[in-house]
Amino acid sequence: MSIGEYGYFWYKFGPYSQDLQDDAFKTKEYSKKEVELTKKTKEKISHFNKIINYKPEEVNDIEDWLEIVASIHYLLDISPSRKRQKNEIIRRFEFKKGMDIEHDVLEEAYELVMNIWDFNIGEEERIET
Repeated sequence: MSIGEYGYFWYKFGPYSQDLQDDAFKTKEYSKKEVELTKKTKEKISHFNKIINYKPEEVNDIEDWLEIVASIHYLLDISPSRKRQKNEIIRRFEFKKGMDIEHDVLEEAYELVMNIWDFNIGEEERIET
């Protein structure tokens, strides 16, 4: 989900942006205002709500689920198209994260991300595992 021109790198919990964190802390200083949301922003919020509402029962905390989804999204985003197949992304996730997460949960996160964002993988390129 694009929320500005922030750079990310892999940190121990997944993708991280110091600039985004700094800006998030700055926004706490502003009072709440009513704003008119664009259609595109409303769509992004809708995507985010889908992610939250889709949390599998096997994942205890919403924070863990968001970390899994954000990490899968990040790995897809930085990967060339030939390396975006489900088995490759899940393998890289498991290597980088070292978390004890059921394989089915990672597959669900991958499919959710693929259904929400377009990563330009044609049906002929998608390899189901």
